Amino acid sequence: MRHFCLLALVMILLTSLSYAQSETRSFTWDGTTREYIEYLPSSYSGDEPVPVVFALHGLGDNMSNFSGTGMHLIADTANFISITPQALMATYMGYEIGTAWNSGASMQGIVPNQDVDDVGFLMAILDSLDSHYNIDTDQVFFFGFSMGGYMCNKMACEAGNRINAIASVSGTMGNAYSPDPQEHTACLHFHGTADETVAYTGNNSGMDADSLVNFWVDHNGNDTAAVVYEYPDSENDGLTFERYVYPNGTEQVAHIKVFGGAHEWYYFPNNDVDYAQEIWTFFTQRFSEESDNASTGTHHRTDVSVFPNPAGDDIQLNFSNENHPHQLSLYDMQGRIVRSWEITTPPTKLCLQGISSGTYVLRSTDTDFSKKVVVK
Repeated sequence: MRHFCLLALVMILLTSLSYAQSETRSFTWDGTTREYIEYLPSSYSGDEPVPVVFALHGLGDNMSNFSGTGMHLIADTANFISITPQALMATYMGYEIGTAWNSGASMQGIVPNQDVDDVGFLMAILDSLDSHYNIDTDQVFFFGFSMGGYMCNKMACEAGNRINAIASVSGTMGNAYSPDPQEHTACLHFHGTADETVAYTGNNSGMDADSLVNFWVDHNGNDTAAVVYEYPDSENDGLTFERYVYPNGTEQVAHIKVFGGAHEWYYFPNNDVDYAQEIWTFFTQRFSEESDNASTGTHHRTDVSVFPNPAGDDIQLNFSNENHPHQLSLYDMQGRIVRSWEITTPPTKLCLQGISSGTYVLRSTDTDFSKKVVVK
């Protein structure tokens, strides 16, 4: 959770430099005042329906802190509404044990807030959004960390008719909950092999990571043999990332396994993988089911060469086949477009003059090309 504190501070500073678009809203649900943060992107006009992304925090956390994942900044570019709800404080024998979702996760026999209707609360927020904004009800997504991940899996089971995809980070399916999903929902799960809070294997509060993935593979009818992609190990973080995609189901199931990963949220530029960007890619594009053509925030296509990298005033792109990108954009680490280019004839040179030093993602909007670029 220490990464959240730093990231939240950065997001607060960035937000203070732009127009305020974040509002804390509240209403009475089931006799209790409930709150959530609503982030409306500056690009929202109401002319076209936009997606909605719910972000669920972990045990003991709060909505303000968890809004620092950076997803709301991707919303400015991708044009979706970001919702970060607040869980209620849980108690045991009169003592507060932390804010918690009624997710079915058990801690030493204690099931926090098991009498709270959190599913109804979250769907009530969606109903309100549908009444006040032009939302795309076919693009409603949930992601969460730790207990928020547990809650996302429960939401897919109980509200799968209204949710199109979920992403759970370090949180599986609670052992005090009996899942019986009626709908097929796309599911992405992240988990570190060295997680000491929600163990990858031997989890005391719910399913093991592999068991959760197998549960959704079985329910969605996917192939049990996964297509495996290894992310480039470019950062000195002591971690390696692999993605497993299970093809041919009614909805896609994917798993990003972090070898050496702890109970943390990983992001650029500290790590090889940025969770927020991976989640948004999965929600809107799903992952390629071809191992040599996989698409993620840092994937390096073998038919595209990018040099020099780190780059100076310009960067050269060469393409070895005709399936080259025609539209390219450079994104900063907050998901904002810094510069865009239209490509007509390869090879091509992209001008980077005037762009501040730092780490960026060069991404195509018409092919699966995406590459991390460092500007000196």
